[in-house]
Amino acid sequence: MQGQGRGGPKDEAEARRLYGLAAVQGDAEAQYNLALMHADGLGGPKDEAEARRLYGLAAVQGDAQAQCNLGFMHAQGRGGPKDEVEARRLYGLAAVQGDAQAQCNLGFMHAQGRGGPKDEVEARRLYGLAAVQGDAQAQCNLGFMHRVGRGGPKDEAEARRLYGLAAVQGDAQAQCNLGFMHAQGRGGPKDEVEARRLYGLAAVQDVAQAQCNLGFMHAQGRGGPKDEVEARRLYGLAAVQGDAQAQCNLALMHEDGLGGPKDEAEARRLYGLAAVQGDAEAQYNLAFMHRVGRGGPKDEAEARRLYGLAAVQGDAEAQYNLALMHADGLGGPKDEAEARRLYGLAAVQGDAQAQCNLGFMHAQGRGGPKDEVEARRLYGLAAVQGVAQAQCNLALMHEDGLGGPKDEAEARRLYGLAAAQGDAQAQCNLGLMHAQGRGGPKDEVEARRLYGLAAVQDVAQAQYNLALMHGDGRGGPKDEAEARRLYGLAAAHGHAKAQCVLAVLHADGSDGPKDEAEARTVGASERRQ
Repeated sequence: MQGQGRGGPKDEAEARRLYGLAAVQGDAEAQYNLALMHADGLGGPKDEAEARRLYGLAAVQGDAQAQCNLGFMHAQGRGGPKDEVEARRLYGLAAVQGDAQAQCNLGFMHAQGRGGPKDEVEARRLYGLAAVQGDAQAQCNLGFMHRVGRGGPKDEAEARRLYGLAAVQGDAQAQCNLGFMHAQGRGGPKDEVEARRLYGLAAVQDVAQAQCNLGFMHAQGRGGPKDEVEARRLYGLAAVQGDAQAQCNLALMHEDGLGGPKDEAEARRLYGLAAVQGDAEAQYNLAFMHRVGRGGPKDEAEARRLYGLAAVQGDAEAQYNLALMHADGLGGPKDEAEARRLYGLAAVQGDAQAQCNLGFMHAQGRGGPKDEVEARRLYGLAAVQGVAQAQCNLALMHEDGLGGPKDEAEARRLYGLAAAQGDAQAQCNLGLMHAQGRGGPKDEVEARRLYGLAAVQDVAQAQYNLALMHGDGRGGPKDEAEARRLYGLAAAHGHAKAQCVLAVLHADGSDGPKDEAEARTVGASERRQ
């Protein structure tokens, strides 16, 4: 009554003195309560060694709570040496008496293999015993085992139910986990509004994962209004607790100036914090900043190292970028065999650009044997994902019958897909097919249009072909002055035939002033090709 202030003023010092009198007479309850006061520093100095001694006196008399608390002190090394074997034994004594906390703690030791063999089936059973008594931590832990199928069948509906029981008792981790299940529609209907609410309950209890997840929902406008300022604040709370995903997400907001000022130096710092924890996305993003010199000095060697860290975790974009660096000798030695291997890793994950580049390496015999059949297959995978370069390269293989049957109609179709995306080489090649009536009807008007699209992108062959059409009046009006201009553009790009034609035009003054000196210069340039 003294300790609780019942029947008079609260006096913890007097309570401690009285428990001591009873404890020395062997009263287990008094020994337990006095141990609590020593452990928490109530009514006198905190003394964990004395608390451990007193719990021991009560425990040997069979007091379940004392056995449980003494087990905890052994497990944590409080008041004496850490001894997980003894902790497991003590939890067991209390657990068979029905102590829910002991059942939960013993379940954890079985789940983790602490103080004895790992036994997830037994852990699940013990968590169940504590959960039916309303122990929130046991409900949360049992929910996890059901969610991932540890110690028994996977049952997401049961996991959701158990998380719910713990969440209504205020268990922050359960609120966070239940929020995730609502957000993903796992174990029941998807409900982002409820997910956002639950993450909020856990976030105010400083659960970093909940703060991060709630930040994401604010950033994306999921489950409520979009609020990038609040997202940035929440990511910040989780980031200072060391949450790698939050550090990465906050870095992205600093990099792009979302929810606050743009600060690439801070973005680089935050990516670094997450990267050293093994976050693949942060490693990739930090590598990019090093490669292009954003937020700090350009460092291709460091970029290559960081791409490597993310690549070994299976990040397809990192594998692709690392392959590029090996292929071009950036940040380290050129290694086409390694580039081919890395493109392959990304390609099997469906990375379209990697499929295209790997196709090119097979087509050219770079980094390994030449294999046009495989090149054609890889170009096909990338082409159906809309990669213009792959569509153009695949078209060329169909046009020339490389790696499979010749099919000019298919080549014309594929060139068309790439040309519509602005691929200059495809526009030039498709123009030639229209001009010659290959793979479909002859259409010189369309050929002239396509050559024009490629010519303005400085494709020398397109400029030369378009010049021929202007000179002959094919596909549109004859315009010799424009032909001469286009020959000049192609010649300046080193196109030998254009240089030769332009030399003749200058020599005889056709379609412009006669200029023998220029004819001689262009002709000499042509001979050096």
